[in-house]
Amino acid sequence: MKGLTKEYLDSIDDFASSGRDIFSLFSFIGVDGGSVSNIEIVGENVISDSFRYQSPRAIGISVKGSGNVTIEDISGSRI
Repeated sequence: MKGLTKEYLDSIDDFASSGRDIFSLFSFIGVDGGSVSNIEIVGENVISDSFRYQSPRAIGISVKGSGNVTIEDISGSRI
């Protein structure tokens, strides 16, 4: 997730909570089945007390409208 820092996301003028995702590492959309395992997601974000929830977002793993998706042994840091 190189370059996707909180500061970069804050610099994009899109705070209407539109749900726009600018980056997803893995996406399962409308599928039946699939899996992700043994992955480490590393970002460049500096740990702070602030949490970003507005659009746009960077998402590690997204599951929308899907079933039977298995996600195991996932870790992350600075995301």
